[in-house]
Amino acid sequence: MGSVIGFLKEKLTKQYKDHSWNYRVVKRIYAPVNLGDGTVWPQEEIFGIAEVYYEKGEIANYATYGDGEEFLIDMYGEVKHQSPFGNSLEDLKGDLELMLKAFNSPVLDYEELVARANR
Repeated sequence: MGSVIGFLKEKLTKQYKDHSWNYRVVKRIYAPVNLGDGTVWPQEEIFGIAEVYYEKGEIANYATYGDGEEFLIDMYGEVKHQSPFGNSLEDLKGDLELMLKAFNSPVLDYEELVARANR
């Protein structure tokens, strides 16, 4: 049996030729937070890897698989970060290799993704 990732890539390529996805690094900047006791938690940048979907080459906020939608932005308005997974060690390694390719593309800005999803 082939890998789940290979199967999905092939299925999506055939069925949704104008749709694609990949993993991308997403950066979010958290504003300073006053903790109320005179302490201020400083501004910080957080980086994560998210599945990003494209429709005709443009970033979309979701992808449709025919049986539902997979949203880039979750119900809390957060970009969903991914952990590598697979149904075998080979699948897990393949997923991690796809994630590593995210470092070859420009980092996406979290706020821009959320704004795009809310249009």
